[in-house]
This record gives sequence, C-alpha cells and structure tokens, in this order.
Amino acid sequence: MLKVLFKSCLLILLCIAVSGKLQAQDVTIKGKVTDENGGTIPGVSVTVKGTQRGTITNVDGSYSVSAAPGATLVFSFLGYVSQEVPVNNRSTVDVALK
Repeated sequence: MLKVLFKSCLLILLCIAVSGKLQAQDVTIKGKVTDENGGTIPGVSVTVKGTQRGTITNVDGSYSVSAAPGATLVFSFLGYVSQEVPVNNRSTVDVALK
C-alpha cells in the first residue's frame, strides 16, 4: 500500500514539474523600432521587464529577444519617451517611439 501511495505521489510531482516547464517556455519576439516619421532608430534598448534579458536594435531598427508570451517589453532611447509594450502572445512587436 505504501509503495502504491509513494509511486502515485511521485507521478503527481513529476506531472506538476513537467507542466510548469511547458508553460514557462520562452518564444522569440522580433520587431522594428521607428520614430514618429517612420525612420529607423539603431541602438534602442529593448529589455524584458522584470528580468536582466535584453538587446539593442541594429542599424535597421530591428531586434530579436527571447521572452515569455505574457512578458512586457521596455523600449528606451535617449531623447525619446520610453514605452512598455505587452507581448500578448505575439511573435512580432513593432514600436514607434515619440
């Protein structure tokens, strides 16, 4: 009886651990950062809010960062107003800084 109970508890714990890993998988989010006139902005800081993960935009204003589907991206650049944009399960997030 104890063996069956132990195996059942072990199986339940394993299922919980695996389901947590599946829900926490990151996705790659790509996009382009422009100014109000549609011009690209190289060097914009793109960070995942609440983490130390981030990147900067390239010469074309493009970026790619790994984040959870429910994460929020923070875009900032000197002389522009910073923006926080929820990913909302999207794989592309384009932003126009003001």
